Amino acid sequence: MNYPLIINSLIFNIIWFCCVYFQAAGVAALLLIIWAIYQYKQLSYWRYFLTLSATGIAVDSLLIHFDWMLFGEPVVIPRFLVLLWIAFSFYSTILFKHLPFNYGVYTVISGIAGVSSYIAAEALGAVKINWNFDAFTAAFIAFWILFLPCSQLLYRRMSCSKQSAHH
Repeated sequence: MNYPLIINSLIFNIIWFCCVYFQAAGVAALLLIIWAIYQYKQLSYWRYFLTLSATGIAVDSLLIHFDWMLFGEPVVIPRFLVLLWIAFSFYSTILFKHLPFNYGVYTVISGIAGVSSYIAAEALGAVKINWNFDAFTAAFIAFWILFLPCSQLLYRRMSCSKQSAHH
């Protein structure tokens, strides 16, 4: 059994619930900092974190701008979404390290888990998603189908360049 992956998956999901269900961005940020300290070796992928987080934040900001995602108050992007993207980018390095699936498997995982995360957030009342915009819905699903495999490719390239730099 892969205990490090299980423990890190639980930590990521606790952060997700702190952000989405409890709207406790401060608690989530503290957990994220503690998690990062515990997994300090993953912090060497800071360019990867920055790239993934910025991509996710930009996409969510566009969805908010075009009223596909609605929150109780007008915001550019809620703090909890920023924290979730940082936590997700951090978690994905652990996921790729412990589950080196091929791109096809991550396409399926990403298409299901990414979209399901937003559906769950809506069911918990954190966001209102306007599923009536067919073009946005199709683009959103396409984004998630491609996002994790592309992230894995980026992670692998950065891992290879780090290894070749050490030799």
